[in-house]
Amino acid sequence: MYIELFIILNFYIDFILLVMTSILIKKQIHLKKLFLASFISGLSSLFLFMKISIIELLIISFLVSLLIIKIAFNQLKAVFFFYLNGILIGGIMFFIKHYFQTSVNLNFILLIIILPIIVIIYKRKVRFLKTNYNLNYQIKLNYQGQKITLNSFLDTGNNLIDPYFHKPVILVNDYLIKSDKYFYIPYKGIAESGVIKAFYLDKFEIIGFKTIKNVVVGLLPEKLKIKNVDCLLNNQILEEYHA
Repeated sequence: MYIELFIILNFYIDFILLVMTSILIKKQIHLKKLFLASFISGLSSLFLFMKISIIELLIISFLVSLLIIKIAFNQLKAVFFFYLNGILIGGIMFFIKHYFQTSVNLNFILLIIILPIIVIIYKRKVRFLKTNYNLNYQIKLNYQGQKITLNSFLDTGNNLIDPYFHKPVILVNDYLIKSDKYFYIPYKGIAESGVIKAFYLDKFEIIGFKTIKNVVVGLLPEKLKIKNVDCLLNNQILEEYHA
């Protein structure tokens, strides 16, 4: 019964690990493939009860992990994230074993209860981190001798195009940039509308990504209400990048 329980536990843990990996790499996994990969992993735990060396066991375990990742995702690069999640689950199992100091059967029950909760929390945190990471950028611009680095936020609702050059408009707090040559463009926000000062910019750099050419900078008279953000990027600029 102990071996059977160990196989089931290994199946369950790898099932959870594969789900967490799919969340992290943002790739859906077919349920049949998920069960097949977890089943193979569960059976592979039998090697622990065979008389083989530690080195042989490590090699077999690694090869099995490659196999189940190939079955589940058909891309071996997911192995890194699989092991990363394995470290997290291993830490949780260590905590359960040494904090609660319960029997093997009760540990198994606790894992069944706790791991789905961990997956739910994990999914929310990954989604939050990815969203915030993907929407925040540092930009560097040079205008009339002013070299400025700004913390910017990709405003998916900012599709503002200036009516003269027909270029995308990025919005910046006006106290950060001084311009003696500007024109006015119409601006409409969620709760306000009117005209704002703007100037043409040949190029600016999204640090770590690329140089963006031919944009218009709109100067906002009121400070942006987003914490630690000085600039709102235009959605079309990043669409061009990701294209």
